[in-house]
Amino acid sequence: MGLLSHNKFKYALIILLGLFIFLWYFLHALTPFIVGGVIAYLLDPLIKRLEKLGVKRLFSVILICLLFLSTLVCAVLFIFPIIFQQLLELFKSTPSYIFAFQEYFFNNFPSLQDKTPILSESLNGFSEMIESKGVYLAQALVTSTVGLVNIFTFFLIVPVVTFYLLLDWTILIEKLNGLVPKKYNSDIKIIALEIDKTLASFVRGQLFICLILSIYYAVALMFLGIKFAILVGIFAGIFSLIPYVGFVFGGGIAIVLAMVQFWDNPIWIGAVGFVFLIGQVVEGNILSPILIGKNIGLHPVSLLLSLSIFSFLFGFTGLIVGVPIAAIIGVLLRLLIVSYKKTDFYNELDQTD
Repeated sequence: MGLLSHNKFKYALIILLGLFIFLWYFLHALTPFIVGGVIAYLLDPLIKRLEKLGVKRLFSVILICLLFLSTLVCAVLFIFPIIFQQLLELFKSTPSYIFAFQEYFFNNFPSLQDKTPILSESLNGFSEMIESKGVYLAQALVTSTVGLVNIFTFFLIVPVVTFYLLLDWTILIEKLNGLVPKKYNSDIKIIALEIDKTLASFVRGQLFICLILSIYYAVALMFLGIKFAILVGIFAGIFSLIPYVGFVFGGGIAIVLAMVQFWDNPIWIGAVGFVFLIGQVVEGNILSPILIGKNIGLHPVSLLLSLSIFSFLFGFTGLIVGVPIAAIIGVLLRLLIVSYKKTDFYNELDQTD
């Protein structure tokens, strides 16, 4: 009998629907626990490695949690203010960049100046909108985020939840295994192991790739003297979660900024493009095969769809759980297809001549 027979699949859908309704009504109360659970899942392999080295689990959890909190505090105190400041400067500088683009464009293509008044008017209108609304939008983004993601919740409750989940992770997994009916124990175990394999390989691996690329792009762009290097580098690294998106959009923004700064020196513009080309080559040929593997990754469309749906339904929390849920759904669909191909309906031959 297949891993996901008709009855099992029906029960799985009922459970997923019930979980969705539960999350819909209790999302705000559950957010710190969801975030804490995701962090604990990501950090658990480090705890296990320390345990293999002979360090007791309690001390391993304390050490890893302290390192994680220290990194988070440093990011909040040093990195986030720089990102916000560069975001404000980008909004303020956008009008001058648009003016420089217009001047460069019409100086090189003067015949188009009289033929494209709509383009000029549109750029001027966009420039005025960014100048008047951009700073307000950036400030509103920060204040609304602080309002939605309560400081008390994320700097007190989440670390506590993460700590206790890490401390009792093995016990919790064993208790959950004990709740599975013996009749379905082997099937559920196979499904759970497949999901864990996918999450471990893809989610943990892809997040680590995003971190590496964020640092690489930010440092490389700073070295080249590109304005807003940290903002653009981190943006490109984060959006590398979806294949080619970080490379295309991050590289595009960086090249536009380089064109404004070095419009009379194409070598520097080419250098920026080369930085992103190297990043894409290293990601595709070195980082992804090592950290993710060849056959574990999710299709970019499924990632975009999952992030769009869950961020629309659940906001900030949806962004956090969107990728893991996409990975889980991908595993279930693969197993369902395997089971379907074992059915008589699929394998029955046409008896007609």
